[in-house]
Formats: sequence, C-alpha cells, structure tokens
Amino acid sequence: MNYSLTDFSLNFEYRDSGSQNTVFQESRPVPLRAIPCHSVPYLFIDNLCIIIAVNLIKMATKYVQKVIPEVSAEPYKKLKGVERKRLALELYQKHCKGLVVRNKHVGIPIQLNNRGGKKTAYGEAVYYKKVAIISVLHILLEHAKYNNFGNRKRNESNDIIGYYNFKAYVLIDGKKECVRLAVRACTNGSFYYNVEVNK
Repeated sequence: MNYSLTDFSLNFEYRDSGSQNTVFQESRPVPLRAIPCHSVPYLFIDNLCIIIAVNLIKMATKYVQKVIPEVSAEPYKKLKGVERKRLALELYQKHCKGLVVRNKHVGIPIQLNNRGGKKTAYGEAVYYKKVAIISVLHILLEHAKYNNFGNRKRNESNDIIGYYNFKAYVLIDGKKECVRLAVRACTNGSFYYNVEVNK
C-alpha cells in the first residue's frame, strides 16, 4: 500500500495479553515525521498488546523545496563507464559517507552509509548526470519532497520494512533537473539507497 502527502492519527488500544480485556484507550494525532509511512504492526510491551490503527488525514500545507543545489556535469561527460563508477564511489565517500541528514518534509533522519554508496556506483547504470549530483546528495535528501512509500520485495530480509520515495530538483549546468531518491526503511533506521536523474 502506498501513501502520499499524508498525516496520521493513531488510535491506541491497550489489552491485557491474558484476558484480552481492554485496559486503556486513547486517540491522538501524530505527524508524519514521527512514524514510518506504512502499516504499523502489532507491538508487544511486557504483558500489554498495543494495537495501532493508522488513519489517513490530508496534509494541511504543501511542501516546497526551498534549497536547490547547483552542479556542473561537464567534467564527467567524456569519462568511460568504469571511470564513472570509480569516481562515483570516491565522491560518495568524500562528501556523503557517514552523514546523517534529517529530511525537512517528513522529519526522518536518513543515514548515508557505505552500502548506499556501492549501490549508487555499482548497482545501476552510472551516467554523467548521476555522478555530477553525488557531491550534493546529502543536500537533496535533506530538502527533497516525500512522494510515496513502497513495500519491500518478497525476497528481501525481514529487517527491511520498505522504501521511502522522494523527489527533488537540482540545477545541472544551469538546467533544472528532477531527481528521484530512494531511502530504505529498516527496523534499525532509515538509510539512503539509490538516486536517479532524468536522463
């Protein structure tokens, strides 16, 4: 199930795990940034089973990307594929690896680790525009607009919940380009996964 441009309210129902009698109920609004954008499973704390129901509410405000970084792709146009891949990983390690940025639209912290760099450099085709934006990738993740949430694939491990999908804009040699960013939501946090630019 994909959600986009939403906010949530949570209905909490606390039940005794033995008798299943309702102990306590409450409902309170929760902003999108506070929880992942997907169905929330049952949570167990001691002997209480917390059942969480997620209700969609339209967002009251429209998000606008206020920071649009600018880069040049000229240095990368004549490079061969192998050279682009090598340079892409080097740029990622120099400018991005180890950073944690908080997306301004939904508020989630996004970690940029070595796995994301390798996926970007070697997991897909690496074209000159893609190499050009790697040095500002952390800025794009911070200011990108949340688009939707995609479920994990059936063959992926259980610690992967799904993928946040974002859109952002960047100026490449003076031309405004659309960038699509994927962030992997895991049980231990959210991690940058991959990026694509309009070819």
